[in-house]
Amino acid sequence: METIPKPSKETKEDSIDDIENELLLPGLPNHLAQICLSFLSPALLFSVCHAWRRLLYSHSFPPFFSLYVLVSPPPNRKVDQVDAINSIQFLSLDPFSSKWQSLPSPPKDPPLHLLHRHPSFLSRNLSIQSLTVSNHLVLMAGTTCRFVPALSMPLLFHPESNYWFFGPPFTIPRRWCATGSVGGTIYLASGVASHYSGDLYMVNVKGNAVKDGCVYNVDANLWENMPKGMLAGWNGPAVPMDEEVIYVVDEVKGALSEYDSERDCWKKVIELPELKMAEQIAAGRGRVCVVCGNGEKIVVVDVMATPARVWVVEPPPGQQVVSVHILPRMSKRA
Repeated sequence: METIPKPSKETKEDSIDDIENELLLPGLPNHLAQICLSFLSPALLFSVCHAWRRLLYSHSFPPFFSLYVLVSPPPNRKVDQVDAINSIQFLSLDPFSSKWQSLPSPPKDPPLHLLHRHPSFLSRNLSIQSLTVSNHLVLMAGTTCRFVPALSMPLLFHPESNYWFFGPPFTIPRRWCATGSVGGTIYLASGVASHYSGDLYMVNVKGNAVKDGCVYNVDANLWENMPKGMLAGWNGPAVPMDEEVIYVVDEVKGALSEYDSERDCWKKVIELPELKMAEQIAAGRGRVCVVCGNGEKIVVVDVMATPARVWVVEPPPGQQVVSVHILPRMSKRA
């Protein structure tokens, strides 16, 4: 088990686009050198020399992918009323410099009041529905301190332009719902509107509890019964990777498994004690990232490696991770 290293010294990231006067590869003009260097791994570009590092962070070079997190103060931390109303922060981790950096502030009109824990409601975390679609971070639903839906319309962040914007308004804003996406289209299921109804069916049951399962057929616009094998192994948070394969973490056993649709069964990838108490999961670029231990760590599994390679990412100091996502790095502010 590896742990992502903490930065030992500051890295110079200023003047990242000022590469015209630097020779990238002897004997080649820079525009041809950039084509050659684009075939190298970002980790190699970061470590070889400052000129290549500046190229890696420049706007002319394809962005590498980073971790994005929603974080909240731990339950034992005292917060004032303002912090309680605005307890969620958005950050991104540079995988090479190991630095956390804040995302730009979301729009203030309308203001965003998003809670993960309520000061007087200690027995339950309040869910926040967020996902990634077409290289955007999308917030779909959450809860305010008055226990009403926090979002009347989706809130989106585009890392490559470093910009937040709102989507079209919901017909009925809701919270405690489920979200997913297919082909760039977002789907929102179930949930609670401003007034709770005990007759409403909920889509998510944690752990090994007895449950029913349904699959939404996008092409036919129909709900269908979930295959028996899929339902039997759905014992924790699940996520698709590239809309091709589904991964699930058994939150009791700490086992990460991949669904085999032809045989209707789950194939175990790896089982680790660190994966127990899994709360949320994201997948992309061959990696599965799992929020575990009450948000105190992110376990990353490289499922393309044989055997699977695993390391742990620590959250920012004094924060617990609510959810994790994989997106292109943020563009540098002008």
